[in-house]
Amino acid sequence: MYQSKGLASAAALLLAAASVVGAGPAAADGLATPGATFVPLSSIFRNCDFVRPHWVSATGFGSASALIGTTGANQVTAQVNLAIAEPNTRYTVRLIQVPRAGNRTCTAGDPGVAFGDLLTDGNGIGTATVEGPRLQDASGAWVSIDGPPKPGRVIGEFYTSEVIAPLG
Repeated sequence: MYQSKGLASAAALLLAAASVVGAGPAAADGLATPGATFVPLSSIFRNCDFVRPHWVSATGFGSASALIGTTGANQVTAQVNLAIAEPNTRYTVRLIQVPRAGNRTCTAGDPGVAFGDLLTDGNGIGTATVEGPRLQDASGAWVSIDGPPKPGRVIGEFYTSEVIAPLG
């Protein structure tokens, strides 16, 4: 099992590297600026203010990354890649701007939160681009990916940014 997980991690790393190499043409199409930040995601649960609460166990075994930056007229964007996830599954992607007060929510429609869907293929691989207006005081942004819970579970797979990407 450890060997297959290692091979899966290596495959995910190659996928992430390929997406960064391919980011040049995407940037020309307006998906991200040349100054976008590559951010790895982990199966770590975070509150809306990016604080990691205690006692929330990891549920995902996939590998994810995001290219976070700004485009044109004060837009924040994230090109999100997910691999080794549940095949043929819809995940919700949120692009959350900071600073954000700990008592504020970060659900779809909240100020500073852009959202979209990421659909995985039969191999558990998917890509999505999420974009929204930049808040006036936003200095950074991070990504959260949520999958549907399995039967009998309250929470599904989740992946969040390991660091906050600065917004230039």
